[in-house]
Amino acid sequence: MSDGILRYIEAGEKTVTFTLPWTYTGDKNATPVVGGYSVVTDLAGAPRFILRTTAVKTLPYEKVSAEEAQYEGPGVRTQEDWRRVHWAFFTASLQPIGKTPALDMPVTVERFEVACKGP
Repeated sequence: MSDGILRYIEAGEKTVTFTLPWTYTGDKNATPVVGGYSVVTDLAGAPRFILRTTAVKTLPYEKVSAEEAQYEGPGVRTQEDWRRVHWAFFTASLQPIGKTPALDMPVTVERFEVACKGP
């Protein structure tokens, strides 16, 4: 999955990511901000991209629309597919912090652009 996501970013097919504020509450370095930068690595830890955040909004999981989902990349462009994939992903992400997913849980929608490509 990781290699696929890297390919989608490189091809410009994935320009948004979704995170749960519950997983980074209190960590200002992990909180997405407009104009902020993120380093994306491959599975071996080698840097592949530097991304610049261009827009951020937080809304309830159940309010993530087809419009937002379409920028996630192939395979999860529909709202139905987005919900199926992300419910499972968020369930696994919340388990270590003792939380369970809920339809009204906050989801951060972070739009980005590739600022720099690695080797």
